[in-house]
Amino acid sequence: RGPEITQGARVPTVLSWAKRALNGSSQFSLCGGTCYSPWLCVDCHTDRWHITRIEGPPEKYPLYGDFAEAGQFYEQDTPPHGLRYEFMEVEFNDDVYLEKIDLYETLKPGAVVRVAVASEYKNSSTEWISVWEGRPDPRLLTKENVNMFSPPLCPATFKSRFLRFEVDTAARGGWESFDAISALGSFDFPIGRVLHPEGRVLFVPRQGLHSNGVLDSLRFTVSDCLDESDPTAVFLRLGDPDETPFRETSYHLEQGAFSLVTIDVAPALADANAFVSALGPKLLTPANVSLSLQKVVGLTNGTVLFQRIAQEGNVSSRSAEHAGPQLHEGDTVASADNSIVVKTPEHGQGRIILLFWATVGVSTESSAVYHLKVQIQMRCRDDHWNRESDGLCVRCTDLTEEDKAPYTDPDHPFFTQCSSLARTCNAGFYLLWPENECRPCKAGTFSSVAGRHK
Repeated sequence: RGPEITQGARVPTVLSWAKRALNGSSQFSLCGGTCYSPWLCVDCHTDRWHITRIEGPPEKYPLYGDFAEAGQFYEQDTPPHGLRYEFMEVEFNDDVYLEKIDLYETLKPGAVVRVAVASEYKNSSTEWISVWEGRPDPRLLTKENVNMFSPPLCPATFKSRFLRFEVDTAARGGWESFDAISALGSFDFPIGRVLHPEGRVLFVPRQGLHSNGVLDSLRFTVSDCLDESDPTAVFLRLGDPDETPFRETSYHLEQGAFSLVTIDVAPALADANAFVSALGPKLLTPANVSLSLQKVVGLTNGTVLFQRIAQEGNVSSRSAEHAGPQLHEGDTVASADNSIVVKTPEHGQGRIILLFWATVGVSTESSAVYHLKVQIQMRCRDDHWNRESDGLCVRCTDLTEEDKAPYTDPDHPFFTQCSSLARTCNAGFYLLWPENECRPCKAGTFSSVAGRHK
């Protein structure tokens, strides 16, 4: 799973000039001899026309002419050592995903035939990857004007600060001069560009979301850096999600009571509106949502779920007047406000998990289906406690030592709910929990206060 691909967004870019000329096929030099090979040139009294003059911002551009402040190759038309093309290799300040170069040509422009980049520089063993290849530009070969060479680059899938350009000097009579070169790129991977060499992308749907019918789509173009295809659409149907819900809410209900539980579908509706808005001005409303009970976990015979039939007034704690037909797995919730009635038993019921499907009709052909989770916990009576292992309300006196072990802080609500368990120790003693024993205080460590629980 790599960088995110986001439609219509851009990452910040940075512009830099070549900071160092690393190598070249040859260079013109007033020092002659070995200085015609830039990597052998030492102790030269001048750098006029040397390829190092390509470093930094332009000194002469936009002036046209044979300036000593611009780098040139040694021969006018014939590359040395049997090479087909002359070349220069430069280094920039930062590793970036290259998006654009500008080569400032101040004499005899139009003969560049290749631009390449590398992830690391190893002199003659460097592995150069082409980002542009072409032929000398016939529109420029006969003109005596400056030129800003900015070819359309084929994007590399790696960062680089090393660049090489090659020149067909035989295509243009005379010396070619290069005043400067700049690179524009980004530190972060360009958003929208596909990184995988085989064009693969990973589609990650929202947590707890699937669809009936086509829900999403993406469009892509293919380019060989010479031409680009028409946009192609891929339509996506999302399969059933895992157990992770889109949203989770909790309720604490009284034992032995009828209680109203409302399932909040607003987050699902807002999410559906977020991506439907990209298709047009249509706004989804609660009328577009259908809620159904998918599954119930932890339900005992003492707890019963009902449809809500009364839409006015509160549900009383001991009345079934708002409870309609019993609600089973697979049933659609009938109330307009997505509420149900839960009857809890006097004793025995622990926590219950209700799983719902909230189906939002996003079009006539497809729906977004959200997985919603509601956890119901019993609110225990005095002298009872929700057992951690199963959520059951258990009499405090029936809790085992293992049940009481997690509660060591005397300020924990457990000691308020189960006050009958808390012993009061005499002065000079403290309560050791969960053993519930009074132990003598060590001198200088505790105040001699009766009832101290530390």
